[in-house]
This record gives sequence, C-alpha cells and structure tokens, in this order.
Amino acid sequence: FVPFQEKVCLTENECLPLEPDLTDLLASTTVSVERRSLAWAAWHNTLGKKFRPLYIEYTQLKNKLAKVHGYSDYGAELRDRYGKITYDQDVKFLYEGVLELYQELHAYVRRRLNDFYKVNQEKYLRQDLLGDMWGRFWVNLYSIAVPYQGRPSLDAFPRRNRKPDKAELHGEEDV
Repeated sequence: FVPFQEKVCLTENECLPLEPDLTDLLASTTVSVERRSLAWAAWHNTLGKKFRPLYIEYTQLKNKLAKVHGYSDYGAELRDRYGKITYDQDVKFLYEGVLELYQELHAYVRRRLNDFYKVNQEKYLRQDLLGDMWGRFWVNLYSIAVPYQGRPSLDAFPRRNRKPDKAELHGEEDV
C-alpha cells in the first residue's frame, strides 16, 4: 500500500491519484462545490480507512521506542525535546495570544467562501473548500479571500521576485 500512488474513483469511469489530479482539483477555484466535495470524500473514505491501521501501528511503535529511551510515551519524549517542563502552559499562552486574530481570520475566510461558493457554513470551515486535501494551506484561497479587491496589494513582500540588494543580504541598515 503506497497511499500517494493509489487512485480513488469519483465515478465509475474516473479514478484519480492524489498527485497531481486531486491536488490540482482542490486547489482550483473553478471546480464546483459538488465535485470538490466528491473528490475530498472519495480520498478520505477510501484511503483514510487504509491509513488508520498504519497510523495506529506507527503510534504504537513510537511509544515502544520512547519507552526504550526512558519515557512514558512518545508525547513525553517530544515534550522533553523542547527542554521545558512548562510546555503545556507555553502552548496555552501562545494559543491565547493569537486566538482573537485566528477567530477573526476564520470568520472572514468563512464568509468569503460562503459568498464565493454559495454555501452556508455557519460555524466551521468545510475542509473540501480549503484548497488542499487536508485544509492545511490556505494559499489557494487567496484569490477568493484577498482583502480590498480592486485596490493596491497589501503584500508585505512585493519585491520577492528580484535579487536582494547588499543591505538585505547582510542585514545592514546603512550600506
């Protein structure tokens, strides 16, 4: 079982691999909601079931290895790598620091997706509308969610396609 080489069938006659077909399908803003939903569900319902036992085995093996290293489980080993006893508190502090911004961004993107795809997501974002199979990267949503459409770009890095000058390369202010 090689998950990223497997194909999932959207119809009886149309079977697609994750790369590049399903990835491109979900990244496109011209694909209908119905087709996006079908592709997303086909991938998760078909291959997700095959992943589950592998992930359970992976977790068990990582926990066994952590015990060999003297930890109670793999989570304890990971927390120790960061060298902090207060890891949980640190994460909570950081989470609370960005929560309001995240909620505002979430609401804005949800509204833009609702308007663009003519759907009604009241609380959650549908994963099949987020631009990739796992909803991780929102870069494919930019054309839908760009703020202030029709106005000059708010891009903080508009010069990224040119060679950096000496000051940028060396971090010097007065070159």
